[in-house]
Amino acid sequence: MATETTKTNALRKKLKSRIYCEKMSNPYRRGTPDCYYSGSTGGLWSEHKYLRSIPKTVDVTRITTPLQQQWLEGRHREGRSVSMLIFTPDGGVLLHGLSWQLTYSREEFKAMEVSMNQLAELIVAFCGEIPGGPFEQVNIRV
Repeated sequence: MATETTKTNALRKKLKSRIYCEKMSNPYRRGTPDCYYSGSTGGLWSEHKYLRSIPKTVDVTRITTPLQQQWLEGRHREGRSVSMLIFTPDGGVLLHGLSWQLTYSREEFKAMEVSMNQLAELIVAFCGEIPGGPFEQVNIRV
């Protein structure tokens, strides 16, 4: 069964040789988005959610916490690029900026839905592919 984690991992596999991807986790400060993507032309903070089925009305504010919403709004006000990636069984929808604050009908949401490959291409197009692939930090014990 697909989950937010399995979908995120599948997307990261499609991106790892083209842009920098980092799974975020901050046990001391809740609300930090799930992933940070970075490429030759910019970076993108992205919160990920998974919908097993698309409801009649898609209101992303109902599936995110107030802290997640505040974090994204704050970084957006600072001029940072933020997004909400809503995975579905067939792919997903990438909502840039604060467009996740809007409510969508099922039909509108389905019209924006793209495949996992297309989601990867959207993120690469936004961040810019890194020639030669991303630099991966090597952990060195001193």
